[in-house]
Amino acid sequence: MYRRDFIKFIFASSLFLSKRKNIANSAEKYSSRLYTPTMITKLFGLYFIIDCWHHRVIYTDNINNKISSWKVLDEKIFGPHSITSDGNLFLVDNTGNNSLRIYKKIGKDNFEIIQNINGLGIRPHRVHYDQKQNVFFLLSSNDQTFFVLKEKNGILEIIYQRKIKEINNVYSRSFTINNDKIYFVTDNSIVVATYKDFNFSILSSIPIYGNSTFDSISKNGALNGNYRGSNDLFFLDSGKIILTCSSGLFEFNKFIPKQYNKAYIANSVEDLANKNNIIDISNFFIGMPYYVTKFDNHIWIPENTNRSRICKYKLINGDIDFSTQEVVFDFHGPTNFDLERKNIYPT
Repeated sequence: MYRRDFIKFIFASSLFLSKRKNIANSAEKYSSRLYTPTMITKLFGLYFIIDCWHHRVIYTDNINNKISSWKVLDEKIFGPHSITSDGNLFLVDNTGNNSLRIYKKIGKDNFEIIQNINGLGIRPHRVHYDQKQNVFFLLSSNDQTFFVLKEKNGILEIIYQRKIKEINNVYSRSFTINNDKIYFVTDNSIVVATYKDFNFSILSSIPIYGNSTFDSISKNGALNGNYRGSNDLFFLDSGKIILTCSSGLFEFNKFIPKQYNKAYIANSVEDLANKNNIIDISNFFIGMPYYVTKFDNHIWIPENTNRSRICKYKLINGDIDFSTQEVVFDFHGPTNFDLERKNIYPT
């Protein structure tokens, strides 16, 4: 090898090693943090976090472990939002790729991907296992298509699908099942339906705001404009409900474009509609509150967008006690490593 070629070889090798080192350092930097967590839950003895803008799902058997020591279920998934399981299969919506990933546990606490289902509408956003019917539900947020999937011979098959036209082409982040009713939570309404054998019967549609002026206090029974951009509707054992929102657009007739931390608690959906006995709990949040879960005798609520943190709250007689708020994880604003990781896949 000539001296000139040898120098080129050394330079190329050092450049390659430098790039590998930078990639490794970048992975190490973001892997110890969260960036826009959308869900934390406990499934069959393991804790899972959907780390949405890091494009990964992580898990552990000890909730007190640092994020850097959690195992990775998947880190090549595009902006996921939720996870569910029947104990055998674990499902995660691959939102940015319009698909669904299915995993199976191998050994004590390891997983493998066994299936990927493509073409599930536009931006599948929430998955849920319905134990009563032994099926999985999935809602596609951008085209409001509702899918029912069932396991057959170890593989999931779509057995029913329907576009929920009553949502009226409005972005829908979530749905909730309670007392044989299903509540579709959209950007500007809550659509309530019953379902039996997957035949939907729409009971009501509660608009977020009720008139063309978007008054803070609506005069026709619609929800307050502050609820616009609803993320999740969660029913407590006490019967009360928690509504988390992506923003409070209108408050006291003032336009507030970026007030992310909006959440409310009420005695019922009807009280939300009639604006009775509603408590604004927004002050407990710094970031945008997202999917609400219950496990280990606590309510858990992740926050994202302008702050990536997860808090838990004690349950007393089936009711949430917000004065017991405990910050479990808090990563403030994003670093350059977080932003670089976010930009590698569509969210």
